[in-house]
Amino acid sequence: MNYALIEELISKGKNIRILYVEDDEIARDAMCGVLENLFDCVTLASNGKEGLEKFKSGDFDIVFTDINMPVMDGITMIQEIKLLSDATLFLVLSASREADEFENIANLKVDGHLFKPINMNAMVEKLLEIIDKIKK
Repeated sequence: MNYALIEELISKGKNIRILYVEDDEIARDAMCGVLENLFDCVTLASNGKEGLEKFKSGDFDIVFTDINMPVMDGITMIQEIKLLSDATLFLVLSASREADEFENIANLKVDGHLFKPINMNAMVEKLLEIIDKIKK
């Protein structure tokens, strides 16, 4: 773990509002613990539909989402959110390495993509890159 980068993320992430959308309860709870140590405001959703509803009733800087979920997938949710806000940034998670999914993610023009299982150093670096876009 690169603790200097973690400290930088904590410092830069003080006023950043995160919406984390993940259908797997164990993964969601584990990541929530991590994100709450890095950011002051973390909101959870268990699928894309719930994520979209929470987005509509909240004010978020970053949507950090899984792609493959029941009820509404992450791609559809991102498309819907982009109709509502052009300022929100997106970090997507995927367990799949299928070409079709890469194409869908590329077409969305998201701000970052990580594979599951999550490499924490890669996640911290990607979140720092995204936050730097917000701060500009």
